[in-house]
Amino acid sequence: MIDQSHCPYNNNSTYNINTSNSHNINNSNSSKKKKKMKSNLINIFYREFINCFKSTNSKRNSGNSSTEINNYSTNGSNEIYYINQTNISFINQLPIEIIRIIFKLVIDHFVIELPSHTEFQSIVLTCKYWNTVGNSLLDTIVLDRHSSLPNINSFSSIKKYNSLQSLRILGGESLMINNSTQHLDCIASLLRSPSYSQQQPQQQQIASKIKYLNLFSNKIGDKGLEILTEALVSNESLEFLGLSYCGLGSKSGQHLARICKNNRHIKQLILSYNSIGQEGCIEFSRALPFNNSLKMISLANNEIGDDGAKEIATSLMDNKSITELDLRCNGISADGSNFICQLLEFNKSISSIDLFGNSLGSQGALEIGKALATNTNIKSINLTSNFIQQSGIKSITQALSLPLCQIVSIDLSSNSFGYQGAKEISKALVTNKSIQNIAFSLNKIESVGVKYISDALIVNQTIKSVVLAMNDICVDGANHIARVLKNNNTLLKLDLSSNRIGNSGAIILIESIEDNNTIESLILTENQINQNNLKSHPSLLKLKNNKVLVF
Repeated sequence: MIDQSHCPYNNNSTYNINTSNSHNINNSNSSKKKKKMKSNLINIFYREFINCFKSTNSKRNSGNSSTEINNYSTNGSNEIYYINQTNISFINQLPIEIIRIIFKLVIDHFVIELPSHTEFQSIVLTCKYWNTVGNSLLDTIVLDRHSSLPNINSFSSIKKYNSLQSLRILGGESLMINNSTQHLDCIASLLRSPSYSQQQPQQQQIASKIKYLNLFSNKIGDKGLEILTEALVSNESLEFLGLSYCGLGSKSGQHLARICKNNRHIKQLILSYNSIGQEGCIEFSRALPFNNSLKMISLANNEIGDDGAKEIATSLMDNKSITELDLRCNGISADGSNFICQLLEFNKSISSIDLFGNSLGSQGALEIGKALATNTNIKSINLTSNFIQQSGIKSITQALSLPLCQIVSIDLSSNSFGYQGAKEISKALVTNKSIQNIAFSLNKIESVGVKYISDALIVNQTIKSVVLAMNDICVDGANHIARVLKNNNTLLKLDLSSNRIGNSGAIILIESIEDNNTIESLILTENQINQNNLKSHPSLLKLKNNKVLVF
């Protein structure tokens, strides 16, 4: 028990301390002391609050009055807790300001997955103030990969939390248990606008605060999305909607179209790894011209093909709100890329586009290069795994060489353009003044290609991160890179993982960064390096603490 006579809080719940300046104490130091004292006191109260309960794994303190309570966790297991009533009585006498802070500490400390979380119930719900104070503090609920969902009565308790802003139900048992829609209906009730639930004033308050909903890997399907759509068309608070791996099919296109046409608040829409297909994508895309709130759309891995890419590009031609577009792994060929290129030429808002894992080929790369040559808005582009090869990389690098280029991050990994492609890239890096992050892993550039890249990096003064993993670089390549590390004063991160540098190459690189004051991370994993032979190397022992060397 804490001696309450030492608690420096008055009846009005304000923090009191003698702030007289008779000794001309510096005000800032005095303020720091107040904050530290207040923090220490809160921590003391918090520890007492945690000590108000003991689980069956702890020995009961026979000297204190206690009550046994049973709690059932979300997986159905029964756990017994002993609530220390003496300490609870003390906690209940604290000023409401302190109670509020303690509740917040408890919520932050424990992994609160649902309001029925066992430890959460055992500690917090024993306090008489929870219903008046606590319900307004819990702003995030996470249910992560549970083998079974809480029953609907327990799940419905989320409606009580009028401060709830974020709800994440990630994987685990589907929200559509045995085709039942009860759990989804509960979520939908949180999303409905005040006008939709006039007879439930508490729900009106909740509806205005839910900003983040992520149902990652929940197989709700087209039927589940239809239920959510009925609520989302009138919702006025949600900003993030995550529906990756949710089993959405082509029929979801019409539901997504309704959301886009009617909802004016969602900013990020994540639809990756579903099966929306060309038909669903076309229907969804035709609603995009009516929406001016979306800033980011992810349609990665949805089999939209060239026809879907055409409809997306056409719909966004005059869009002024979307800044990020993710079209990874969608079977888009050179034909579809023509429409993407038209989008890049005319759209003035998109600054980031991800085309990873499509089939643009050298012809598609040629068109992409032409589009980038006139585009001053794109800051990030991912062209990984697009079969660009040596014949297609030249058009891209020509665009990178132009003074108007504003690209900050570019990924050209896994395009098999070899050392000749590396030579073309190096020409662009000599003159480019915007790129800060560049990756070209898995391109067979070998040590010959590394020489070209190294020559450019010695001159370049803007690049901060380079990824050269899986490029068959040996000790000769390490020698070229060592020249960069000795002369370049802007590079912060260098990834050389999965090459053939060996111990000799590793020693060369370690010695080269000994006097380098800027490099922060050098990654050398999977390089045929024997770490035991390097541990005692003098240069390794001299490395400054701010450098991270990964073997």
